[in-house]
Amino acid sequence: MPSPLSHSVYPPAATKRDSIRHHAEPILTVRHVPWRHDLSIITAAGEIDTDSVRLLQRALWQDLPAGLVLDLSRVTFFGSAGLRAVEGAVSRACAERRRIGIVSATRAVLRPLRIFGIDTHVGVYPILADALREVPLSPPPPVAIPGV
Repeated sequence: MPSPLSHSVYPPAATKRDSIRHHAEPILTVRHVPWRHDLSIITAAGEIDTDSVRLLQRALWQDLPAGLVLDLSRVTFFGSAGLRAVEGAVSRACAERRRIGIVSATRAVLRPLRIFGIDTHVGVYPILADALREVPLSPPPPVAIPGV
């Protein structure tokens, strides 16, 4: 039974044989973990695409503390829908003067973040421990991000 902080999306079954395998493997799992009073971690694992992005959006648009670490280190596919969700979270953090950091060392996530310039507006960390150490100390982002 999943915890109230964890949610998953399962793919639609293509065939009867595939349905057994698919129901054992969710496309995306998102967990929100309150780390401290001023810092939360949202962890996503799996594929972020148009079918699964709502889970990530729901987690990113709840009431969040002053600092947020978005852990995408276990994301295997990061489509344009996921990129838009992250852009929205970064814009919201800027508007609300909150700190945000992204964790990922995978090309699937880093390449889109670099291509669209998100990595220039938010800290991107290779491991979660680095983000948990740095994000609470970082200054809040500027009020507006040009082009985001």
